[in-house]
Amino acid sequence: MVIGAVLALGLGPFLTQAIQTDDTLFVWAAQQIVKHPLDFFGFNVNWWSSSIPMWLANYNPPLWPYLLAVTGGVLGWHEVGLHLTGFAVAWAAAAGIYGLARQWCQRPLLAAVIGILTPAFLVSSTTLMCDVPMVACWVWAVVWWERANADERSRWLYLGAGAMAALAVLAKYSAFNTLTLLPLLCFTRGRNFGWKLAGLAAPAVMIASFEGITGRMYGHGLVALAGQYARTTHFDFPGGWPAKAMVGLAFAGGSLLPLLLLAP
Repeated sequence: MVIGAVLALGLGPFLTQAIQTDDTLFVWAAQQIVKHPLDFFGFNVNWWSSSIPMWLANYNPPLWPYLLAVTGGVLGWHEVGLHLTGFAVAWAAAAGIYGLARQWCQRPLLAAVIGILTPAFLVSSTTLMCDVPMVACWVWAVVWWERANADERSRWLYLGAGAMAALAVLAKYSAFNTLTLLPLLCFTRGRNFGWKLAGLAAPAVMIASFEGITGRMYGHGLVALAGQYARTTHFDFPGGWPAKAMVGLAFAGGSLLPLLLLAP
């Protein structure tokens, strides 16, 4: 209840926030899914002053638009309904943080509230973008993995954890950076190596299947295409390295400053 109250106070004022910036791409994809459920990016958009295929404009996977499509198809495309879906996902992420903290520390509620109130989490939760869905999937992947480590009878949760890790990638490709944590957790404690290896294989199978399916649909595997975009696209940033350093410190402080304050 405390977590729900904190989220309600923090996110409630943004319930009617207008669809803006990159929110639009996710809403457009959701509207396409309602019309053509198996062709999520099969349309053109005018995003950079000319009409281009959606799969070239939005270098993000389609899991989050599918969730928005359920809301939009049932409740309509008003901002309130769409943001309620986002708030529900934020609550799921916060519940996962609490569940993980119960296994890792003695003050799980404090840890969860700190996680919720970091600017990185709170601000992202007011948007209709895919960052918080990625976090929710990833946190629950670690929660289930740790539960399987702690209880021999729950070893089947290794498969669920692997599937959730894959869903994190299918929510936002940045989750690739966190997949390395599962192998680290794999051999630190517990046995059941067969189940662990099956859990590690689940993301590989799911992501490879997605890559193959999108390759046949759009002529390019979307995972590889997003990787190519990340490697080759560079944006001019005024101010040079001093300005970049300041922005980097600001983002790091928005996520990690509470750890420095509470470390003692």
